[in-house]
Order: sequence, then C-alpha cells, then structure tokens
Amino acid sequence: MSLTLIPIIEIYFGDNSIPHPDEFWSKKPNEWEIYRKKCQENYGFYDTLKPIEKGSSFYRLQDLSSNAIEMIVLKKLNEIKKLGGTIPDSICPLYGGFLLKEKDKYLYFPYNVGDLSDLHHWENIANGILENYFIGFHNPGLSQTASSIIFSFGNARLPFDHTDFTIKKSALKAAIIKTKEEFNTFEQRIEGLNLPYKIENLGKKLLYDAHS
Repeated sequence: MSLTLIPIIEIYFGDNSIPHPDEFWSKKPNEWEIYRKKCQENYGFYDTLKPIEKGSSFYRLQDLSSNAIEMIVLKKLNEIKKLGGTIPDSICPLYGGFLLKEKDKYLYFPYNVGDLSDLHHWENIANGILENYFIGFHNPGLSQTASSIIFSFGNARLPFDHTDFTIKKSALKAAIIKTKEEFNTFEQRIEGLNLPYKIENLGKKLLYDAHS
C-alpha cells in the first residue's frame, strides 16, 4: 500500500462583506475559489495560494511559498496579540491537520481539522492506542486487529464520499516518518523567516506545542 499522511494548514480569510457560496466547497469549488481569493485580497494578501483541493481552505506545507509562510505566521502572532495574549507564552500550533491518502485516492479527508500538533494522535493510532483521539471532523470510528487499524465512517458528513477501510499499522508508521520529514523542512523554513519577533524555537511551537 502506497500510504501518505499529508500535513495541511487551514488558511481562512473570512469576510462578512463578501457573500459566500451557498453550498459546501466540494460541491461548488469554482465559486469557493473565487470567494477565497477575494477575501485574501481584502486582507491584503496577493500571493497565489493553491489549495490541496480546489475551493478548500487546506494547503499542503510543502506547497507554500516563503511569502505565504511569513503571512501565515504573522497572522497567527497578530491574532494572539489581538486577543490579549503574550508572545511567546501564548503561541500554539497552527490550525491544520492531516489527510490520509493511498496513491491518488483520499481515504480520509475531514470536513475540518484541529491543529498540527494532532500528529501525536496519528502516532498513537499507529501504535494501537485508540482512546481519546481527534484527527478531524467528523472523527471516524476506529478498531483494530493485531496488525491493522479499521476506519469506519457511518453517516459522517465529509467533503467526499468515504468508505470504511483497513490499513496496516506498519504502513501508517512509515507514512508518519515521511510526514515528520515534511514537518522538519517546514520548521526550518519558519526559522529562516525575517520576522519582527525574535522567538526561540518558533517552528516547533507552531508545529508541535506551545512549550517546545
């Protein structure tokens, strides 16, 4: 099985002055793409952002330009200050999550996500620890055999049609190793930014947890 666990950031520029499409983005990707572009430009961001799927607000880490990464990080830090938080004490991981894909097919593409520190939930799942996990909404049901994890979706509302599936724990562990490699590259890119803030281990704080 060619399994990949794709790390994505959720970038959302909501703007109440711009009417948004009346259906979910996977139903009207072109309309949502236009809406998101207008919102980004109203925010003052004109760099080309290419979502992992047209119309969505999910972007793969490795696809982001340096300019986009700087914008995302500054947006996060400015939001902390706006809410009365202190830097670096209030820094938390970036909004995002993970998509599970086999070759060209999404096995799991959540409706929305949590943050990038949720990687530890995937690590637990790969090790057969299935309690208190969150890997996106709707959270699938999980069960296991000695060597495999079974994902069940029931009537979950998700962007694309999903069917129950089984993956090998060893395949998920191998996919997580590749995900961490992408994390490490992204962390280095964050550390290379020329920001108005000097924050030690900023990349780790935005990827893993606030106390890295």
